[in-house]
Amino acid sequence: MIRLKSKLYHLKSDPNYLKGSNDKNPFGDGRTASKIVELIKTLKNDNLLCYKDSEFEEGTLIKILNNVNEQDIQLSVKEYEEKYLCKIQIIFDKKGNPQFPYDNRILKKNENILINSFFREKNS
Repeated sequence: MIRLKSKLYHLKSDPNYLKGSNDKNPFGDGRTASKIVELIKTLKNDNLLCYKDSEFEEGTLIKILNNVNEQDIQLSVKEYEEKYLCKIQIIFDKKGNPQFPYDNRILKKNENILINSFFREKNS
């Protein structure tokens, strides 16, 4: 324990060690996920993130970013997946932070969910 304290003290007093403490984080500002969600929402709202039904064959696996709406709040992840025959991959909270979709997690209004689903014709 004494050696550890000694090493920590040495590092703390070493000007070369402290010099690196002001370097910019090489992984960014920690807000990348929320920036991506905002960009996707903007593209979707401007109808720039869409597809034509004719682009997919029945049964094609597709990814969809949905906003949890009024009728789906208070559903658990498992209930939502059963209702819409899909699999929730990730949930983004209101701030855009990613959340793991545990089966019993309750969905909240205005959260965004990334889902995997199989394309189905609208009349089937």
